Amino acid sequence: MLSVSRTNFFALNLDSLTLEGMAPTFDASLNDIQSDDNYLYLGGTFSNVAGFPRNNLSRLEMKSGNVDSWNPNPDAAVFSLNASNDRLFVGGSFSNIAGSATPNLTEVSRNSTLNLLFPSNTNFPNANVNKITNFQNQYYIGGAFTSIGAQASPFFAKFDGLTGTYTYNLITADSDVSTISVGENGKGIIGGNFTTMNGVAKAGFAFYDFNNDQVFGLDLPSTGNVSRSFSIENRHFISGKITQVGNRPKGGYVILDL
Repeated sequence: MLSVSRTNFFALNLDSLTLEGMAPTFDASLNDIQSDDNYLYLGGTFSNVAGFPRNNLSRLEMKSGNVDSWNPNPDAAVFSLNASNDRLFVGGSFSNIAGSATPNLTEVSRNSTLNLLFPSNTNFPNANVNKITNFQNQYYIGGAFTSIGAQASPFFAKFDGLTGTYTYNLITADSDVSTISVGENGKGIIGGNFTTMNGVAKAGFAFYDFNNDQVFGLDLPSTGNVSRSFSIENRHFISGKITQVGNRPKGGYVILDL
């Protein structure tokens, strides 16, 4: 990157477009990065960060870029992190984290004790959680799961940040959800490998109103699938193997205003 060696991670000053000094090396892929005022939280499939053994989840001190002692040690990949409201939710394909059986989704405390805070029961997704997104203290999860505990809820659900209570079966999709993003107005994108949603052709992505939990119109015929998305204000950036949107050819990347 910019003719400077970096291994799976770099920090860029967006004003000057120059590399920052923070440059820890990761021995494998990063899947997600979240931050608070003091730390960067990083999830992926790595086993070593800057020479320290760290399996799939680590954090760096924001000012120094140093790896600190926090080490939850999930036993398989972390695909998504959500650091909001002073909480940290972790989603992935793991079975254990911080020494406890918490398949695919948990909340990890940010202090050194690594207490697991959520869920407090056996309501775990039965397969990968690929994305966790927060809107007004409602946490939306998407993935390859088809049930949560004993309750069927294919690929998508939400839980209340205060009570932990789930709402199931908000959508009906024919395959997994890879990404969820929401804008400031509460409208956003659900993306994945599905070809239909709620019985309507929706190849790769659909528009979702998080204010009332409804898929809404703006039907844009598309071809391919969506693996990543993020929002800035009410503009949505989506990427994946997208070859066509709205009868226009696309090279894997689309920007939409909702």
